[in-house]
Amino acid sequence: MTWPVKGTLGYLKTTPPVKAGIIFNPGEGTFIKIQCGALIGEVKRSVLGEVSPLNVQQTAWGLTFKEAGGTQEWTRLVGETAVHNLEAFSESAILIATFSGFWNTEELEIRA
Repeated sequence: MTWPVKGTLGYLKTTPPVKAGIIFNPGEGTFIKIQCGALIGEVKRSVLGEVSPLNVQQTAWGLTFKEAGGTQEWTRLVGETAVHNLEAFSESAILIATFSGFWNTEELEIRA
């Protein structure tokens, strides 16, 4: 079961090559409840992924979450003091995934 999350768009890196990201945050809630055998837990807190493409008008987008050195690749937007890390089973967790989708039939451009 999953719950609604908010997405915040911002810069990951402002020097070339510029990168943008989206924070996924369920607020005080839970991303998802999971069960592994008899162990039941929740995935909480927030996570930051890189959005692409930038500076191109199109209807499709991609969002990538990676691991770097045993932690989430991106943990804060430029200028932010808050750190975005997931927690699962009361432990630090890492999301490694690539999502893609479509805005709608109209083109959209994320400028960075």
